[in-house]
Amino acid sequence: IAHRDGAAPSDRRARIVANGGGAARGAMIVAFLRHGSTAWNEQGRMQGRRDIPLSDRGRAEVELGATVRDSIA
Repeated sequence: IAHRDGAAPSDRRARIVANGGGAARGAMIVAFLRHGSTAWNEQGRMQGRRDIPLSDRGRAEVELGATVRDSIA
């Protein structure tokens, strides 16, 4: 899924947060980060009782989250 600007939703959110989201100077920035995807997420399987490793996509999501975190910290 891509936004009108062609960016994937997670990439677009990262850019908005990394750019300050248009917040006024001195305003508090709140960022919500989600866990990275697993193969089970991508297959629509139920989770919660087992520790499923991250997929390649999940690892990329975690790296993007770390970049966003580092840019606003």
